[in-house]
Amino acid sequence: MLPHEKIKFDQVDCDFGSKYWLPIQWALSIVCTSRQRQLIDSDYYCERICEEIRCFRNNLANLRKFDWVPLPLAYPQLVYLAIHVHFFIILISKQEIILSAAQNNTTETSRTIAIEIRCFRNNLANLRKFDWVPLPLAYPQLVYLAIHVHFFIILISKQEIILSAAQNNTTETSRTIAILNRWFPLTPAIKFFFYMAWIKVAMVLINPFGEDDDDFETNALIDRNFKVGMKIADGTSDDVPKQLKDAFWNRNIEALYSEQSIKNNERQDGLVGSATKFT
Repeated sequence: MLPHEKIKFDQVDCDFGSKYWLPIQWALSIVCTSRQRQLIDSDYYCERICEEIRCFRNNLANLRKFDWVPLPLAYPQLVYLAIHVHFFIILISKQEIILSAAQNNTTETSRTIAIEIRCFRNNLANLRKFDWVPLPLAYPQLVYLAIHVHFFIILISKQEIILSAAQNNTTETSRTIAILNRWFPLTPAIKFFFYMAWIKVAMVLINPFGEDDDDFETNALIDRNFKVGMKIADGTSDDVPKQLKDAFWNRNIEALYSEQSIKNNERQDGLVGSATKFT
């Protein structure tokens, strides 16, 4: 902002908040004046320039809204609690409990399933090695694979396998735990609790004009927008600062990278697949 623009900016009386809208109004007024003086060839070009200015203004407004009204505090707290409780339960439930009687009577079913899963994982790893994938693509692929393998293992491991020999040799504690899990599954109940809590928080986020402390003040927004609209129409529509050349007008813009980087980029065409060099 030039000094004379800063003076005119300070001269605008605004008792209803910030004056971020004023430079945008100046830019739109300059575009309309340029069209009237035939500096812009057609109305289409004028409309496109105004549309880009409005898009820039909307992006700035969205950025300010995200900084102004944060997400409800209950959401990050709930996520924090859910993650820690989940891994605390996993830390206990995933430990291997060695029972001598059960070990002596285990069948080959569990070992066969584990071998098949490891074989499936190794085949997927070998398939991925044939085509080298950059890191940004590897992350979603890894997440996709992890989710499907996780639920595939859950599909098998959550099924109740009835072994007569193992049932005859299980301890009283294991039978009690099995009965409790049969009547009240603890882990699915905790998952259901957190998932439903997330849904409730999401429903609160859908209505940003509610009665919570972090919601928007609708009346204040309406009053402010009405006053700004009247100020734009009455006070600043034709009051545009004089256009002068700034300090960067005659300066050549230098690249932020070195000449060696330019030479390396010239040898690369971009959007090159991983199998283009194979014949």
